[in-house]
Amino acid sequence: VKGLNSFWPRFFNPSCSRLPTSARLPLVERRLLNEMSGVTVKDECVETYNQIKMKKDLRYCIFKISDDRKTIVNDCQGPAEETFQDFIKHLPEDQPRYALCDIDYATDDGRQQNKLCFFFW
Repeated sequence: VKGLNSFWPRFFNPSCSRLPTSARLPLVERRLLNEMSGVTVKDECVETYNQIKMKKDLRYCIFKISDDRKTIVNDCQGPAEETFQDFIKHLPEDQPRYALCDIDYATDDGRQQNKLCFFFW
């Protein structure tokens, strides 16, 4: 892409090798990749992501590609009282999904923790 090299030094830090490849790309290049894929994310998915991350009132949310294959939309959500097993039951056997699940666990020293995990199904 013409002119992209001028953005490279300001937005790209090759030492960030722990980040996923897409996160290491300059913002301009990430936008171009999203536009080239042809699939966009609905605003409701971003709102659901913020809800599970900030409000902590959902255990999981599952996303799917719409029937017209142009957008990612909400499929289903589970309240915070549900478990990881409930989340697994909502994943279809024969269809792809993206999902977020807030997983509770105990550390080796007995502290209760939780992590928000992203799944490709």
